[in-house]
Amino acid sequence: MKNPKRHILFIDAYDSFTNNVVGLLEATLGVHVTVIHHDSPLVVTKSLPLLVSNFDAVVIGPGPGHPAKPEDIGLISQLWKLDEQDLLPIFGVCLGFQSLSLAYGGAIERLARPRHGIVTKVSHKNTDIFTGIAGDFYATNYHSLRVRLPPASAGSPLVPLAWDLDDSVNGDILLAVRHSTKPFWGVQFHPESECTTAAAAQLMMANWWAQANAWMKLRNRSRPRDADYIIRLLAGPSLDSDTVQIVPEDLEQNNTNHHHQSGASVLPILCWKKLPATGITSTDLYEALRDAGHETILLDSQDHPRGRFSILGLSDTHTSPRLIYQVAEGVLRYYHGTGAPGSDKNGSSPVTDTRLLSNIDQVWPLLQQALDQNKPRQVDILPDDVPFWGGWMGYISYEAGLETIHVSLDPTCASQSAADVNMVFIHRSIVLDHKSSTAVVQTLLPSDEDWLSNISAMIQQTAQQKQNELKIPNGHHDSALERHLAHSRVIKPDQFEYCAKVAACQDVLAAGDSYELCLTDESHITCPEAPALDPWRLYKKLRRRNTAPFGAFVSLPPLPHPLPADSKSANGASNAAGAVTILSSSPERFLHWSRPPGPHTHTDPHSHNAPSSKVEFRPIKGTVRKSPTTTRRDAEAILHSPKERAENLMIVDLIRHDLGGVVGARNVRVSQLMVMEEYETVYQLVSAIEGDLVAPLQTQGRVRGDKKTGMDVLKVSLPPGSMTGAPKKRSCEVLRDLEKRRRGVYAGVLGYMDVGGGGDFSVVIRTAFRESHRGGGKGGVNEGGGDCVWRVGAGGAVTIQSDVLAEFHEMETKAESVLGTMELEVISYERLKARHSDEVNKMIHALSTKGMFFLDMQGPSSEQFLADLPPVLEHQRRFFERPNEIKNKFYTFDSGVEKIHLGREEHVTGMLDLPQDLHPVADKVASTSTFIDALLRELGTILCTSMDPPVPAVLDQPDKPGLSNLYLAISKAKRGTFIMTTHTDDGFLTLTFYNEPFNEVLDRETNEWKRVDVNRHMPIVNVGDQLQKNSGDKLYSPIHRCYQDENEIDLIMFDLFESPRAKEGD
Repeated sequence: MKNPKRHILFIDAYDSFTNNVVGLLEATLGVHVTVIHHDSPLVVTKSLPLLVSNFDAVVIGPGPGHPAKPEDIGLISQLWKLDEQDLLPIFGVCLGFQSLSLAYGGAIERLARPRHGIVTKVSHKNTDIFTGIAGDFYATNYHSLRVRLPPASAGSPLVPLAWDLDDSVNGDILLAVRHSTKPFWGVQFHPESECTTAAAAQLMMANWWAQANAWMKLRNRSRPRDADYIIRLLAGPSLDSDTVQIVPEDLEQNNTNHHHQSGASVLPILCWKKLPATGITSTDLYEALRDAGHETILLDSQDHPRGRFSILGLSDTHTSPRLIYQVAEGVLRYYHGTGAPGSDKNGSSPVTDTRLLSNIDQVWPLLQQALDQNKPRQVDILPDDVPFWGGWMGYISYEAGLETIHVSLDPTCASQSAADVNMVFIHRSIVLDHKSSTAVVQTLLPSDEDWLSNISAMIQQTAQQKQNELKIPNGHHDSALERHLAHSRVIKPDQFEYCAKVAACQDVLAAGDSYELCLTDESHITCPEAPALDPWRLYKKLRRRNTAPFGAFVSLPPLPHPLPADSKSANGASNAAGAVTILSSSPERFLHWSRPPGPHTHTDPHSHNAPSSKVEFRPIKGTVRKSPTTTRRDAEAILHSPKERAENLMIVDLIRHDLGGVVGARNVRVSQLMVMEEYETVYQLVSAIEGDLVAPLQTQGRVRGDKKTGMDVLKVSLPPGSMTGAPKKRSCEVLRDLEKRRRGVYAGVLGYMDVGGGGDFSVVIRTAFRESHRGGGKGGVNEGGGDCVWRVGAGGAVTIQSDVLAEFHEMETKAESVLGTMELEVISYERLKARHSDEVNKMIHALSTKGMFFLDMQGPSSEQFLADLPPVLEHQRRFFERPNEIKNKFYTFDSGVEKIHLGREEHVTGMLDLPQDLHPVADKVASTSTFIDALLRELGTILCTSMDPPVPAVLDQPDKPGLSNLYLAISKAKRGTFIMTTHTDDGFLTLTFYNEPFNEVLDRETNEWKRVDVNRHMPIVNVGDQLQKNSGDKLYSPIHRCYQDENEIDLIMFDLFESPRAKEGD
C-alpha cells in the first residue's frame, strides 16, 4: 500500500521568499505544504496544539522584523512553548532561527554590517543536518541581526552546527543550531535562494526530514483521522473567477447585454493581412495613422534583439471600450463602446457603468471576461507568430499594485484622484515585425474589410514614400521644439532631502525590517502648452536619445460621455478620469506570457497536461552610466561588485516567489542570472526568470486542476519587485511613509493583454507622463494656452552597502536620461573644478549626446572662472573638434548667480573655435557687464574672421564696443539667425548663432509659429540699436518669459525678425 503524503505547516511572516522555501520542501521531501500567516485570525494560542496536531512538522519561514517583537513574530513564539505531548519537528529559517535561539537563551544583536543578498561560505562539521555535505558550501544571507549563544558552561540546550568564519567586519557568525532534546532546528541563511548551493541545501533538508521522521516514529506520533479535512479548511476556498463570483452582477449583466447588442454573441473572426514593410519604422506608421485621423497607442521596440515587435493599437474615443479604476476612491468606470466606429451615432449608444468596488480583485475578472468574449474563432490559419491580435492596452499604476498586497495609500495621497488601471480595448491593430520586415494589419470587427484594405494601402504608400525620400541625418534637430523647451521650468529632487531618505532607508535595513528598499523621487517639468510642444514630438526626441526595447507613446483622452452627477464617488471624483499622456523609453520587461497553443497544435497524446504557456520576467537592478571614460570592462567590474549583485539577487529571489505562487516552484527556473546588458545611456545588470503555465485537462466535461493564466501571474506580481524591494509588503509600507507621494504611472506596468491568451508588460521607468489634458487635440496636443506639468520618476535600490551620495547620483543619472529631452544639462562648477569624476563624466556625456549643458557657478567671480576656464575647455575639446558639427558656443552670466552655457546647434556645418586661454580678457574685467562686453568682442572677432571671405572686425565703437563686432559678424554671415536671451537688468546674456537660412518665429497675435527667411530681412547697420531700444519700424522682439523663481533668474528670449505689425515697446 502506498504511503499517504505527509503534511507540513508553513508559518509565513509576510516574507517575499516564502514560495521558494515551500517549493524546496515539496520538491525535496515530496510533502504537501499548507501556508498560514503568523497573525492568522484562524489561530489563537489555546488552539495552537490542536492546529499543529494535524501536521507532521512545522517550518517557520523568514520575514522582516525582530524576533522579540510580538507584531513581527505572532504565533511563532508559542511554538517553542508546546507541551511535551504536543511536540512535533520544527525547522526555522532566518527569523524562525532567531526566534528559536531567543527562546532558549540566545541573545539577538545587530550586525555591524548587515548581510542582505550576500553570499558567504557555510562552515560545518559534517554532522546532524549537514551530514554528507562535503566541505563548505555557499549560501545566501538576508539578515541584519545575529544570534549569540551563552557559553557552553551556562548549560544552553542549543547545539551550534554551522558558522560563517570569513566575515572580517562582523566576526564569526552562527548560522545553524539544533535543540539538544527537542526536535527543533534552525538555520540563519536561506537554503531556497538562487545563489545557495542547491545540492547542499537539498541534502540538508533531506537530512532534517529523515531525523524528523525518525523522531516521529520513535514517539509513534500520527495525525488525527480528520486531519486532511482540517487542512482543506485552512487552505480556504479557491479564488478563481470560475468558482467565486466577485464581479458586480449588474455590471456583468450590462457588459453581457452590450456584448450581444454589438453583434458579438458568437466569438469574432480575426481578419488579417501581411504586407512587406522594408524601411518602414513604427514612427512612420504612427504619423501616417495620425495624419489619417486615427487615435493610436504605440508600443515601440527599437532594440530588436530584445523586442522584435512594435504594436500600434487603433482606438476610438467614442466606440472603444475603456476600463478605469481609481484606488483612492475604489471607483470603477467601465465604458462600453460599441466596437464599431460611428455606431454610437446610429442608435446604439454606449454607456458608462460606475461602481464602488471593495478592491482591485473585482477588476481582473472584467478584463478576462472581455478577452474571452473576443477570442477569435479558429476558422482559418491565424497569425500565430504575431503576439497581439487585439485586446486590452494600457497601464496599471504603482498604487494599484499596492492594493494587490493590501498596502494602504499615504493619507496625503488618498485624496488625489487618478486612473490607476487605465485600459482601452483594441479591435484594430498593426504589428510591425522588425525581424522579417513585415507588417500585419488585423481587425476583430465584423464587416471591416474596407478598413483592412485602406490601411494596407496606406502602409504600401508609406513604404513607397520612404523609398523616394532623401534620408534625414541621424542628428535631425527640431528647432521649434527646442525653442519652446527653453521656457520649461524644472523642479528636481533636493540632494539633501534625498540623501536623508537614503540614510533613513539604511536605518530600516539595519533594524531588519527590510533587505532592500527601492527608493524613488520625481522631477516636475512645467512647459507652456503650444502645438510645437506636441507630446509626439517630445516622444520622438526621447526615443532618439534613449533607444529602448520597450518604448511606448500613449495618449488617452478622458472618458467621452459625461457621467451623471450621482455616479461620482463619495468624495466627488472628477468625471474626466482617465486622461493621460505617457512617453516611455523603458529598457525593462516586467512580465511576458506567451499565447497558449491552439487546438491545431500537435501535442503528445500521452501527456497528462495540455501544452503550456511560457512566462518570463526580466528584472533590471544595477546601473552604470555610460561615458567616454567608462569602458565595458569598467562597467563589468562595477556591476559584479557584491553590492550590485546583492541588489539583483534579492529581486530574482522575490520574483521566483511571486511566479512560484501561481505556476508552482518546480515550474520556475532562472535562465539568465545577473548578465550585463548595454543600453543607449547606461550599462545594467539583467536577470531572466521563466515559468510554465500548464493548462488543465478536460475529462468527462469537467476541468481537472486549477486554470491559471498570465493574468493570474500579473496580479500576484504587482507592484514590480524591482521597484519595491524585499520583503515586498513591509518594504512598500516603509517607502510609502518615506516618499509621501503617489508614484502613479511611474513604477507601474504598461503593455497589453491579448485575446489569444498572451500578454506583455514593461516596467514604467525612463518615462515622462502627465495625468490630464488641458486641450483636446490629437495625440495629446493642447490647442489652448496655459502650462502642462510632466512628471519624471527615478530612483534606485538602497542596500546597507549603499553610499548615500552615490545613490543620489544614480537617481540623477536615471532621471537625466529623460529630463535631457526637456531641458539642458546642469553641471556643478565646483564639482567640475575639483575634478569630481562623476561630474566630469556627466559633462562629457552631455557634450557627446546633446552638445550643450549649463554650468552652475553659484559663487565664483568672473575672474575665478576665467582662471579655471582653460582646463574646462580642454575637457570638451574632443567633442568640439568633431568636424562638420559645431559652429557656436554660448556663454551666459548673471550678476547674482553666474553661469556658463556651452552648446551647439546640430544644423551647422562649419567649425567655430574659441581661444583656449581667455586670461587677457580677465584684465579688462571690472564688472559682470564689462566682462560680457569683453567676451562679446572676442566672439565677434572670431565670427568675423570665420566668414568666407573674412570680414574686418569693428573693434572700437564707444556706444557699443563689444556688441558691434558680433552684430557685424552676424549681419555679414551668408545665412544665419541671432537669438538673444537676456536678464532685464542686462546682467544675463545668451548668444546663439544658427547656420540655417530659415527659422520659425512666433506670431503673438495668432500664437502660431511661422517659418521666416531671417537673412532677407535682417538689417546690417541698426541691429545693435534695435536691440538696445527694443523699438523700430523694421524689427520687433516678442518677449517670452521662461521662468521666474525666488532663487533663479528671470529669462527672456528675443526672436528677431521683420514684422509688419511691429509696435514700439512690444
